[in-house]
Amino acid sequence: PDCNKGVDPTMIGDGYCEGGAYNSAECGWDGGDCLEFNEKYPDCHVRYPYYIGDGACDDGEESGYNTTECGWDGGDCLAFHQQDQMPACIVDNSDYIGDGVCDGGAYNSKLCEYDGGDCRSFNARFPDCSMGDQSCSSFNSTYPACIVEIPEWIGDGTCDAGEGLGYNTAECDWDGGDCLGINEMLLDFPNCNVEFTDYLGDGECDAEEGPGYNTAACGWDLGDCVLAGYPNCRVQYPFYIGDGECDAGEYNTEVCHWDGGDCLKFNERYPECEVEIPRYVGDGECDDYDNYNTDECAWDGGDCLKFNKLFPNCHVDAVSFIGDCECDDYGNYNTEECGWDGGDCEE
Repeated sequence: PDCNKGVDPTMIGDGYCEGGAYNSAECGWDGGDCLEFNEKYPDCHVRYPYYIGDGACDDGEESGYNTTECGWDGGDCLAFHQQDQMPACIVDNSDYIGDGVCDGGAYNSKLCEYDGGDCRSFNARFPDCSMGDQSCSSFNSTYPACIVEIPEWIGDGTCDAGEGLGYNTAECDWDGGDCLGINEMLLDFPNCNVEFTDYLGDGECDAEEGPGYNTAACGWDLGDCVLAGYPNCRVQYPFYIGDGECDAGEYNTEVCHWDGGDCLKFNERYPECEVEIPRYVGDGECDDYDNYNTDECAWDGGDCLKFNKLFPNCHVDAVSFIGDCECDDYGNYNTEECGWDGGDCEE
């Protein structure tokens, strides 16, 4: 009777041990869900007890899971802690240790072997910036006006040029020199604003990575999105060109060589057929909407011939619903023109 403040009754006894008010005497230890947990870890107090022993190491220092009281997250974090070289390293994400990128804070500490060795180069240049000595006088003397969240990123070989981050600035010597090359390339594109400038001109068309890359302002991803053989073909996704499927609109144009040749056969068969998705024409399914079921498109490439013969005046969104043994009593399905949904709605 007292288990009602701040809890969802449907979560009591649902098979998952919830923390907080759920795991209380008033709520019967979450309707019994937490009895085994409490017996195993009597001093483990976390928000989501069912994270303990779920196979994923939840090792944030403030979260409380990766602690002796919680059995190192129910054993999920044991493999990391049993490494001889870092038995006491506690960080938010142990996957960042030794991943090739220098991470600051607790990662760049002696307990974590200076981010598993990732911060050796940075520490050699700025020996007083590692965990335990945050004065960073050597860094500050080199970059006195450079204020960034993670100094370790300065001069690490990767251009961190995200807008508002502060790394790619004169004060930070253009990210310790990391951004000099990309900045030089962008001199001709002063209005190019993207989240990751190191994606520009990297040899891959980043049209799907977000807005801005494949635009004139960024030189079509600094040339990465310019198709060889089609210098004037400007489309949203250049990799659709010549992929074996006919794409309509800007792709199926002369400057894009009719979608890199993908639309040549379609255009020859249906020269006056204008549809959004050409591959639907003649795919074996009648599409009775937009322009598919028209004379110009040969009645959806022949897919609608039988339907048109049976129901010449029936127009519905999904032809496959007609005669599917289920009465669709809405729209135009259950009408005389559509044969009472192809007989599905007849009593």
